[in-house]
Amino acid sequence: MDDKDVCTNVARIFSKLTSYRDCCAALASYSRCYALFLSLLNKYQKEQDLVIRIVFILGNLTAKNNQARELFSRERGSIETLLTLFQNYQLDQHSPRLGFPGARPPAEAEDVLVKLTRVLANIAIHPRIGPVLAANPRVVGLLLTTLESNSLGDCEELVINTTAAINNLSFYQVKNSILQHKKLALKAPCE
Repeated sequence: MDDKDVCTNVARIFSKLTSYRDCCAALASYSRCYALFLSLLNKYQKEQDLVIRIVFILGNLTAKNNQARELFSRERGSIETLLTLFQNYQLDQHSPRLGFPGARPPAEAEDVLVKLTRVLANIAIHPRIGPVLAANPRVVGLLLTTLESNSLGDCEELVINTTAAINNLSFYQVKNSILQHKKLALKAPCE
């Protein structure tokens, strides 16, 4: 885990393998993989090439597997890690580029956000996790900010994934749901 290049190459392989149903199911059933992926995300938060691959893997694992959603969400700090990454890359997407070393172009930050919203949308499907996310003001706030600050014409996949995540969260009619307490005014751009 100390060599970023090795981690990136292994993540690249896993991202390809999880595109295949059987490989994805095998990895999803290995409960320790979630702690490992979270550890890498926390260690290499600013390494976009590694982060995007790991989040892509998590998106594949949680796409069709309720057990994977459960195992991932049970890992300590899993949601917090996703939200911290989301917030950091959201700031990167909209901050001006002044030629600072390590500054990511907005399109690269957008790619990470696309994958992160996919993971959030996937885990929101779980009947135990969804209501918790729906009641989390930070989750809902980040998603709504994403919708407010991006247009369908410029960031189509991000807007669609964000809308899917909000849709999945709105399914839960729990009294502490942030979405139930807010009036959403979504304006479709006329282009």
